[in-house]
Amino acid sequence: MFAVDYPTKENSFELISCLLSTKYNSRIKVKTFVDEFTPVESIADLYQSANWLEKEVWNMNGMYIE
Repeated sequence: MFAVDYPTKENSFELISCLLSTKYNSRIKVKTFVDEFTPVESIADLYQSANWLEKEVWNMNGMYIE
């Protein structure tokens, strides 16, 4: 999981989550575009290790994940 800030766009934050299925040997990337005031729903309920990555996104970009 990582975030990119595009200050000139209306939805300036892009959040990218990279997921791997070891069972099906496939990868997907989930991209979300939001502004600086809209929180993104947490995926830590599904993937416990995402909690640490979500904290890093908050610390580095100020993007709120609830």
